[in-house]
Amino acid sequence: MIVWVASFPRSGTTFLRLVLLRLYGIRTSVVDDVDGVAERLGRDLIGFAERPASLAEMRADTATHFITTHRRRDDDVDPSDRVIHLVRDGRDALVSWARQHSEQDPAQFESALVTMIDGTDERGTGSWGANVFSWLEHPEANRVLLRYEDLIADPAARSNEIMAVVTTGVEPVEGAVIPSFAELHQIDGLFFRRGVAGSHGDEMPEALVQRFWAGADNRAAMQVLGYQTLRIREAVRAVIVDGDDRVLLVRFEFPTRTVWAAPGGGVDRGETDDEALQRELVEEIGLHDAHIGEHLWNRLHIFPFVNGQFDGQRERVYLVRIPSGFEPRPTFTVEQLQAEYLFEIRWWTLSELRAAGSSNSFITAPNSLIALLDDLFQNGPPTVPPDVAP
Repeated sequence: MIVWVASFPRSGTTFLRLVLLRLYGIRTSVVDDVDGVAERLGRDLIGFAERPASLAEMRADTATHFITTHRRRDDDVDPSDRVIHLVRDGRDALVSWARQHSEQDPAQFESALVTMIDGTDERGTGSWGANVFSWLEHPEANRVLLRYEDLIADPAARSNEIMAVVTTGVEPVEGAVIPSFAELHQIDGLFFRRGVAGSHGDEMPEALVQRFWAGADNRAAMQVLGYQTLRIREAVRAVIVDGDDRVLLVRFEFPTRTVWAAPGGGVDRGETDDEALQRELVEEIGLHDAHIGEHLWNRLHIFPFVNGQFDGQRERVYLVRIPSGFEPRPTFTVEQLQAEYLFEIRWWTLSELRAAGSSNSFITAPNSLIALLDDLFQNGPPTVPPDVAP
């Protein structure tokens, strides 16, 4: 029989292998030809075992064989196999993996993290969310989910629970001692770095947090696993273009930065996009009865709202064409607009935007707004609205 110990890299597999060895005397093999962790830390420390036969022969054997893998679930795995699915907050796992990858050159940490977030790293691992979901597809009757955070909190108790599910006749070794993280850190402080939950908090740059949450699989997996459910505000915006090909933008003054963006705002409960955008345009710029045109793009921006109500915003952006000569006259008071961090409204030509965009201090939302407008003026609205980066 085969028991897969399946996880995304740096999710606690090595610690679990140590626990299985110390607590039950169980040795583990790997799906790959080389066990890099065993070569680094020592075969006896983690309980390395050579695979004694082919997967088919091991599957048919009456003995239980434990095999670790960081790959997504693939054709090597049979539905009858048992699976210990070890999971960790994706942000922590990715930061830890990128740190390991850049041990020899710490300056490569962020570039390594980008590659790993995007899931373009190497053989079969995939993105964190895709990896998690591939193993969640394994038959539930033959799969047990183990959270890294629970494992490190009480390794003996959690291991006893999962062993009762995946195999029979295995009892803890009397007097077994599981090494503490401090002891493991002394053995190899770079490999056993921190051993805590939430370690991404002071290591993951904000732009890469955004990149992680931009992945639909990552968002869904974080919610399914109970790590975090994002409170996303639905919103709409209008790219307003007049007869002289000018674009109307608004300036937001947030506590940490100044941003130019298309006018618009949140969709209230029960409103359609059209209704919400009509209301926002009346409030912010005094434009009544606007003709809402083509859907230009979508944007998901993960960031904590100043008021604490939301963790991000999902925007749908539409084209609104109006005749020349319109001047903004908001129906909101100055105080109401500034309460929403809106401090200026002005028309821009594309050449003016390009000139302003040459300065690093000029920030737009999305960051690619000028390029998107350039494409709009040259090629017209897209047939299918793309998802754009924050």
